Amino acid sequence: MSTSALDIIVLTGCPISPSTNTQYASFVRHGRMVRVLSKDFVAYRTQFSNWVLQNKEQILAAQETIRLWDKPLSVTMIVAFDSTRLVTKDGRMKANDATNRVKATHDLLAAALGIDDKIFVSCPVEKVTRNNDEPEQVVFIIRPHPLRKLSDIIYGDEGLCIAPR
Repeated sequence: MSTSALDIIVLTGCPISPSTNTQYASFVRHGRMVRVLSKDFVAYRTQFSNWVLQNKEQILAAQETIRLWDKPLSVTMIVAFDSTRLVTKDGRMKANDATNRVKATHDLLAAALGIDDKIFVSCPVEKVTRNNDEPEQVVFIIRPHPLRKLSDIIYGDEGLCIAPR
């Protein structure tokens, strides 16, 4: 599912990629270490391709909107997990690193949108819990985003002023 307006694109229902820790398998061949894509990652690529096909209309609309924007992008990833994968029974956070899933997902998203991920200049990632009736998924929120200068962030209008001039 997707929402596309002049200033925002929202794509929902994307499958969650395996962690980078499990995206590759290594073995020794002829005395040399060889690294190949894992079965889990190959399966994920197929799931992602199926998601793109199921959401072709929204992907095409997103492609057109991004083409019209012709600007760098902010691509926020909201990664919705079952709460049992994120929080222990006594309320402590479990080891489930959403950022280990970003690069592969960005590569596949960029390919689906027909763009180069070099224009992704802001890439926040947030892990959230899902409702019981919702699948685990990634939600993308895509907006135009200017390439900024560090000095504008530190000293500029954003009010951060984390360092004196």
